[in-house]
Amino acid sequence: MLSSTTSGKVKPSGFKGLKEKYKKTYRTLTTVTFLWRLVRTATLGFGIYSAGRMVGIAEYAKDPRDMEKQLTRQLLMGCAFEADESGNPKQPELLRLSHPTHKRVEDVGDRIVKAARVLSEAKIKSRLERLKNFKIGKDGDISDRKTIEAELKHWEKNRKMCKGTWTYLVVKSPVPNAFVSDLTPRKIFVHSSIVESLKASDDELAMILGHEISHLLHGHTAQRHRNQMTGNIILLVLLSALDATGLFTLFALPFTNYLQRLMTSANSREHEEEADITGLKIAALACYNTHAGPEIFGKLAKMSGRDGEDAIAGWTDTHPLPMDRLKNLKEKSTEINCDNVGHCHGFLERYMEARRLGMKRHYSESVGHLTKD
Repeated sequence: MLSSTTSGKVKPSGFKGLKEKYKKTYRTLTTVTFLWRLVRTATLGFGIYSAGRMVGIAEYAKDPRDMEKQLTRQLLMGCAFEADESGNPKQPELLRLSHPTHKRVEDVGDRIVKAARVLSEAKIKSRLERLKNFKIGKDGDISDRKTIEAELKHWEKNRKMCKGTWTYLVVKSPVPNAFVSDLTPRKIFVHSSIVESLKASDDELAMILGHEISHLLHGHTAQRHRNQMTGNIILLVLLSALDATGLFTLFALPFTNYLQRLMTSANSREHEEEADITGLKIAALACYNTHAGPEIFGKLAKMSGRDGEDAIAGWTDTHPLPMDRLKNLKEKSTEINCDNVGHCHGFLERYMEARRLGMKRHYSESVGHLTKD
């Protein structure tokens, strides 16, 4: 039924009129409820993460050595390629320290680690000089100075890490791979097939080890973990807010995993390219042939069947194509090579003599343009 006013306008009456009257209030309450659900879920997610992190720190503080052993075993299980009688992954075997392959990895690794120390020292020296001569207005504003200070702090932390004792774990595996983890710093995991199947030379092995150390120097592994954690919380918040029943989440789970890989793959490829260039610099500082080192990516491309010109990187690929990496590093090696490093002239003879006598040799500060930003 419609009721009319003296002005001649018609107003809705009954339930319809009540609905119109409170529509704005209803929308406001719905929006507030939705936002509250988002905030509540995000707070819960970060709370669970923070609690887990604090428990992890407490467990690590109780017995750091035991915790590091546990983390190392977990990382080794990630290298598993065989299963036991029960169908569970079988922990791969490590090569003995006296094994020729392990000795080669250790010899090359020691030189690479020393070169990484040289790089860190040069980065620190460069930023100290920039801060000393920095003038507001001429060289930038206060935010630029803070950026340099943050970089200085970052490389000072890397210097401490590089000064420790490094361990090389050579895993018996037919799958060529090498990796590092911020969970177990100063440890480099190398699959034996890099040396035994790909027949990597010392120059190529130096390229691989320099690349892996570069991931730690740039903080890539820690950043990847942070990105994954942030992505998981964002998805948790969105799915819980949009789907209170959880039914849609159940069916959308495979797609969310794909979405996460898609979100992180581009950032991961950028990290790989950055580690390639820094690894090339480290190999040059260690007096290895940077023209020959990148050839390892050609071998990887051939083994994977992606050495043709028609090879295309997928959207979710975490690494650039091996042939693209080879081409890029070959171009960079014209500038980044041991010929431009003063201490590399006659270095091999001095290094072998030092190894024979059991002495430690140090790099000179003649590192040229290789350590420039």
